[in-house]
Amino acid sequence: MFKKRLVLTVLSAIIMASTPVAKASSTPVIAPGFDDLYTVKESTWESVDIASFEPSEGDYMVADTNKGIGYLINDKTLKYTSFDLLSGQKRYVSYIGRYYFAATPMKDWAVKSKEVKGDRVTFGASGRFLRLFSDGKGTPYGIHNYKYFDYSVSKGEKYISFGCLLVADDVLNVIVKSFEVNGSELKVKTTTNEQILPFWKPVF
Repeated sequence: MFKKRLVLTVLSAIIMASTPVAKASSTPVIAPGFDDLYTVKESTWESVDIASFEPSEGDYMVADTNKGIGYLINDKTLKYTSFDLLSGQKRYVSYIGRYYFAATPMKDWAVKSKEVKGDRVTFGASGRFLRLFSDGKGTPYGIHNYKYFDYSVSKGEKYISFGCLLVADDVLNVIVKSFEVNGSELKVKTTTNEQILPFWKPVF
């Protein structure tokens, strides 16, 4: 019995010695924060409410459709703001002569034109519509207000549009100013990847 135990002990030692030991990762675990990819101290960033955000050259917008949150970010001023945002319904719809899945596409865009629509329910009291361009071409998608936006947010809804990004009227005011300050072109990123927001620097 002693010999059997000795043999088993020796075999166990050999197996353990021959088993490779995983090395500790040299990649540091980074806590959530703007330090992740901005390579600046998080304390240098300033989160401001939408009323205090001053549109500046270099602003861009990121939309997290999973959480229903939009961000305006500026790398130069190191300021960002966040706001409620609604996006496309996750179902097929028939609208303006098209039958399509209405969820907002996830991609890189640029607002390149501002229009005024007559439908003041769909587009809010001002009718303003910021058209989203993709690969240099205009699309049916855009950013605008909606008459019942505040009510929809209060009900916890997130997916109600025909694909456009919906924001409150005061938020739209700021987005329009950012668009104008940036030479009538505002970069926009739509995503469902919660792991990269708001701590990820998009590459347009």
